[in-house]
Amino acid sequence: MKKRALLVGSQTGGLSGVHTDIDVIQKILKPFGFATCDVLTEKDATRERILAAYERLIADHRADDAAVIYYSGHGGRAANPAWMSGAKTPQFLQFIVPTDFDAGDGEFHGIFAFELSALMGRLTAAGRNVTVLLDCCHAAMMSRDYAKLTPRALPRVCSDGVVERLDSVKVLWQTAVESNPHAVRLVAADYDRSAFESARADGKPGGLMTAALEQALGESGGMGTQVNWAAVGSRVRELVMRSVPEQRPEIEGPSRRRLFQLEEAGDFDGVAFFRENGRAALRAGRLLGAVKGAEYLLMPPAVTALEPRKSVAKAVVEMVDGDRSYVSLDPPDAPVVDGALAFPSGFPFGRRAVALEGAVAAAVIAHNKFVKAADVPGQAIATLRASEGKLVVLGPDGAALTLVLNDDDDGRAAVNAVLVGLARSDAVRTLPKGDLPGALDVAWGRVGGEEPIAMQNGDVLHAGESLFVEITNRAATTVYAAVFDLGIGGDVTLLTTSIPTGIPIAPNARYRLGEREGRLIGLKSSWNDRVPSDGPRREAIVVIAAEAPTQFRALEGKVRIHRGKGQASALEELLSQIGSATTRDFESDQAGGGRFLTHHIELEFSPSPRPTEGRRARFILDQSLAPAFLSRAAVTADAPPAGEIALRLTKLVVHSNRAYWGATGVRIDALVLTAPQKGHVPYAPATFEFPRVRNEDALSFDNLLLFEGKPARYLDFQLWVSKAKPGTKPLGELIKGALNDKEFQSAATVLAGLAVAAPAAATVVGAAAAAGTIGFFAEKVLTAAVDASIGLYRTSFLPSEQFGLGTHPQVGAIRAQDFSFSFEIVRF
Repeated sequence: MKKRALLVGSQTGGLSGVHTDIDVIQKILKPFGFATCDVLTEKDATRERILAAYERLIADHRADDAAVIYYSGHGGRAANPAWMSGAKTPQFLQFIVPTDFDAGDGEFHGIFAFELSALMGRLTAAGRNVTVLLDCCHAAMMSRDYAKLTPRALPRVCSDGVVERLDSVKVLWQTAVESNPHAVRLVAADYDRSAFESARADGKPGGLMTAALEQALGESGGMGTQVNWAAVGSRVRELVMRSVPEQRPEIEGPSRRRLFQLEEAGDFDGVAFFRENGRAALRAGRLLGAVKGAEYLLMPPAVTALEPRKSVAKAVVEMVDGDRSYVSLDPPDAPVVDGALAFPSGFPFGRRAVALEGAVAAAVIAHNKFVKAADVPGQAIATLRASEGKLVVLGPDGAALTLVLNDDDDGRAAVNAVLVGLARSDAVRTLPKGDLPGALDVAWGRVGGEEPIAMQNGDVLHAGESLFVEITNRAATTVYAAVFDLGIGGDVTLLTTSIPTGIPIAPNARYRLGEREGRLIGLKSSWNDRVPSDGPRREAIVVIAAEAPTQFRALEGKVRIHRGKGQASALEELLSQIGSATTRDFESDQAGGGRFLTHHIELEFSPSPRPTEGRRARFILDQSLAPAFLSRAAVTADAPPAGEIALRLTKLVVHSNRAYWGATGVRIDALVLTAPQKGHVPYAPATFEFPRVRNEDALSFDNLLLFEGKPARYLDFQLWVSKAKPGTKPLGELIKGALNDKEFQSAATVLAGLAVAAPAAATVVGAAAAAGTIGFFAEKVLTAAVDASIGLYRTSFLPSEQFGLGTHPQVGAIRAQDFSFSFEIVRF
């Protein structure tokens, strides 16, 4: 394993502490084994030389190596002079400022953020142990002058050569993801704030963040290899905010990693301790479960998880004010430093109820502080079934949320980890709407094809699909928004990790999760392999908007089961696009109680890929509704219900039986698909045989019943004719052979989801493809069984058409080559 560092210091534009920062960071890195560093300053810190050094680092980096990239200097953020509304180009440009930035040659020598992202992506592809330290501002906005402080923001932004430079690196900004989930990043300030430099304790000028990092690591008492980045970031943030309250350093990416390692340690629900005008406080408001009387245990600087025996003090909440809680300490003179992590001594949102089945189930959860036995099983968040030496956790609908585990120490630990995750998930899921004046408009959907497809609560999302979430702020002030995924296996994952304290959204402004530089890329989903893939499970997305920056990661929780594979949440791959990175005791009458708004999205998550139009049966006449039409269809909830209907074949004439001579047996198979009632399958097959049929014979039946029932949302009718073959099973029996096929399951899931989904064109588009896929499998099994089958006809109807009530055709018969037929749909 080799450890390499690229250190860049660009002392330009009035800065005087950059070279000191470079010296400090080398001293910081040396005890961690970074003995050799590639240092670029002055004439070596030009655009071309920085990029060349980064390329060398990528070329040398291997899977087991560790890499650090450090930058000290100016940062900039400016409007893109080439941007137009609706254009697929960045509206704002973020960049670092090399020493040749003001070369005066008419070219733009800054290095864009998306260029650095693309380089970082290549670096982490070679090896994931990457740390990025940026002691620069993210933008020049909203900064103000402080005595003896120099902002690391450009007083002006040169636009010379920007358009030409953008054009030369266009491929990068079109393909780069928003950020990187494998690299830890410590950044000096929010994207719209300035970072500062000032005189250090030794009298030399230097960046506030770098000085704070040096102090934080010096306080770890030689335990730097044990502490994680979340704890270091917490201490750095509080040290910097002592001097400049508006400069707020943040940790992005996998912050539970130990310093410069891949190994993770620590818990997610720690909040920072700090003192405000001598008063002890925690950065936790009502949103994070802080209420009067709540107790927290405070840890030493190097401790990153709740370890009661190492606690240096107990903090009791006396008052909640906005995003902070004022606390009393026991003992009052405890040696607690600003930035130390405080952990709730118990689950702050109350234990969740779990239904227990089996004599030993109570013993399994005896020491679990997050859950309790349910008094009323119907109100439980899950069921723990312990039987015959096996354990399994079931969801409220009875679907398994874990694989079947052995009832041993490992199995019990795994079950309790999942139950803890489900309790956390339920705490976030049941967040109230909130009391922040105004509203959030939240839309979500799938990204695919030319345009995104809007989806509704209850719709089905399939593994591998990409989705987006769009948030519009209707409040009168800026809100700080976070988006969480509540995974099927109990993981609570913060998706907006680019700014873990909340994405700032101005009044009437919009933010899209899954958008990169004006392009809606979407966020790819994946199935949690700790959960059986035998059918869909309930998933949720929760959007929270707070009135102030909030440590949203304290709500996050990962189910950690130490059995090798399976650490992913159900939507794990979302983080590859966007990461760099039982009631609540709310006291709403408290002054300044940390107001917020929430929005909940419920969906069904399927392990199977979405069926496509490419997999559909072939029919001589196909009059099913095309997706292009369905996307414009007026599918409304106001369409009058059709009630119970019957679909009957009224006539079928065989013009040519395709026999070599004489009469032959004829078989008719039909398939009707619609949103099913609960517990029913979404398709109704029917099979009939008629012996000794000659050319021009009308089959002998009187209104042959193919389907009866109550349709919902969508009705699809498919019809086949075949030569009868003795001993062949009916279509319903043949279809059973396809039930285990993943694509068949996926299509059935889409149609089943229609029963609970809100009416929407997107819902019906999915149903059209799903119905076609099930028809494909019906054709497949029919062809295999009877040697030759003719797909005669397919049609589909919407609620707005009363599901096709009437006769078809109105006059005469439908001719499909060698057959003529008619059918009717009637109430009964």
